[in-house]
Amino acid sequence: MGEQRYRWKGSELREQAAVIEGKQSPTKVLVNATYLHSYFREWVKGNIWIHGDRIVYAGERLPDRVDEACEIVDCRGYVLVPGYIEPHVHPFQLYNPRSFARYAAARGTTTLVNDNLFFLLHLNDDEALLFLQQKNTLPTSMYWWCRFDGQTELEREDEQLSNVRIKRWLDQETVLQGGELTSWPRLVSGDDIVLYWMQEAKRRRRKIEGHFPGASEKTLVKMALFGADGDHEAMTGKEVRTRLWHGYTVTLRHSSIRPDLPVLLDRNGRWHVNTMLKGFSSALGGLASSYSNTGDLVLIGKHKEDMLLAFRRMKEIGGGLVLAENGEIVFELPLGGMMSALEMESLIDKEKEFIRLLRERGYRFEDPVYSLLFLQSTHLPYVRITQRGIYDVMHKTVLFPSIMR
Repeated sequence: MGEQRYRWKGSELREQAAVIEGKQSPTKVLVNATYLHSYFREWVKGNIWIHGDRIVYAGERLPDRVDEACEIVDCRGYVLVPGYIEPHVHPFQLYNPRSFARYAAARGTTTLVNDNLFFLLHLNDDEALLFLQQKNTLPTSMYWWCRFDGQTELEREDEQLSNVRIKRWLDQETVLQGGELTSWPRLVSGDDIVLYWMQEAKRRRRKIEGHFPGASEKTLVKMALFGADGDHEAMTGKEVRTRLWHGYTVTLRHSSIRPDLPVLLDRNGRWHVNTMLKGFSSALGGLASSYSNTGDLVLIGKHKEDMLLAFRRMKEIGGGLVLAENGEIVFELPLGGMMSALEMESLIDKEKEFIRLLRERGYRFEDPVYSLLFLQSTHLPYVRITQRGIYDVMHKTVLFPSIMR
């Protein structure tokens, strides 16, 4: 599929100019509008002309030419604002990029900057980049960042995060930045391949997004020297100020974030990792999930029979979240691996049901979906369950290797 070089073709630009000259009718006019002027930063009243997919005029005038096909919308009683921008999206948190974009656009967010981690770990580049081109047809503007690490310890890291792949992603027009830098401790400790990719991103005029929770001022300064432009992990006013002081762009967040017997299984059946997980719940029979950072399978529970039942049902539905209790399935959410085909409204209801059932069984934390995702995530401290085994993040050591089958 060929990629259009310019946002609008020359012929389209001529048509837009013809609307201003009164030689052609706009396709839609919003009259009696109260809208936010983003440069003057004040509310103004006027009329907005739209031609095709572009606002061509906003001001007091009405168009000189309006044909029968032009839609007129009376905006009295409404306020209009430019589309909001969401600068940090993980478009695979049970939902998928299309369903999330549709849900966000209906609520005013029309520009998304997305994580590409799912594509690096689960698709080849030809499939992923074709997907990116197809998403350009959505009414939402979708941009991406390019990961430099898998956010966990990977068996095939050299293949999944190869030099060729990273640079090919950085070359994409819709990729705006490198990062987020969840592997910054490796970089600080001397990992030159991540530093090289940061330099390659800078050479392509891409920004670098950090991920520096709890980082000291010394670390923040070093990361800025390496090329980091921004960070979204400031958790106090003091941390915000420190980042701003040293030239960072700081994103302020508002989100849902802030055991038993788990088993991590390779999706291809080559290995597994067993450990004890304290405090996930107090009365969970069996939970099977194909939703994880790498797409491997997670089993958690107090009863092996329920864990096995949930696992078998999860396989039958092609992947998903399944709860089993006393020999019965009490909840299932098909995911096709990691992402649901449901529209966001239906998916939100299913997630609420999932959270309610877990809370009834003793889950006491904020968000079980993130708990499942972060079991493997080595950008967070302490001990994690990875493809290589039980991993001590602070000491960068595999404590107990995965068991090969």
